[in-house]
Amino acid sequence: MKLWSIELSITNPELFSNNNSQNEQNTTVSVKLSSLFGGISKVLTSFTLFPLTVIRTRQQQFDKDLLKNTNLDKNTIVSNYKYGSFISTITIIYKNESIKGFYKGIVPSLIRHIPNSLLFFYSYEHMKQTLNSKLDNLQKL
Repeated sequence: MKLWSIELSITNPELFSNNNSQNEQNTTVSVKLSSLFGGISKVLTSFTLFPLTVIRTRQQQFDKDLLKNTNLDKNTIVSNYKYGSFISTITIIYKNESIKGFYKGIVPSLIRHIPNSLLFFYSYEHMKQTLNSKLDNLQKL
C-alpha cells in the first residue's frame, strides 16, 4: 500500500541511463538534472524542517546577564528561562511573531545549504559516471 509516491515522467529515459556513452551530452544533462533535483530537495527539506531548528535554537538561549551572576543556583536559572517546553516555545513564538517567526533566518540558511547540495550531487553523479566508464573500459580489456 503506497501512501506517498512521487512519479517522474521522463520523455527521454536515456538522459538518466549510464549505458548510452555515444552522446556525452546525455551524461552532462543527467549530472545537471541530478544536481538540480538535489538543490530542489534541499529547499523542500529546509522549508519543512526549519521551524524545528528555530524552536531548538530558541530553547538553547539563556539570558546572558543572568549567567554572569555566578552566585545563582540551577533552580534560579531554570525558573528565569524564557522558553520552557517544546509546546510553550511554539506558543511563545507564534504569539509574539506569528508564523513568520518560525522561518526567521531561513534565507541565510538557504544561501549556505543550496550551493552545498548542488555541488554535492553534481560531484557525486559526475564521479559515479566517470568511475563506471573507467570500470567498463577495464572490463573490455
